[in-house]
Amino acid sequence: MAESKYELFNMCPFVMVSVGGGGGILGVESESYIWTHIPCLGHNCRLWTYKIDENGKVYAEGCSLQFVGLTKEEIKKNFEIKNKVIEENRNR
Repeated sequence: MAESKYELFNMCPFVMVSVGGGGGILGVESESYIWTHIPCLGHNCRLWTYKIDENGKVYAEGCSLQFVGLTKEEIKKNFEIKNKVIEENRNR
């Protein structure tokens, strides 16, 4: 039986670099660069968008990168699967 899969992002797919202070080694201070995801900025993000059907009704909203190459039916199915997974985890 095939497992349910979804490809929708919970956080921004772009990584940001943050600089963390490293420990001093022989009197030389080092800095390390940490690759990290930032939490989704929602409606403040330029990539955040609404998907609107032929009747002008919104059927999905989120990062536009979630929707690249997907049909309306695929987008709806992904949200159904994701919501099911969230509910299952909540009920554990």
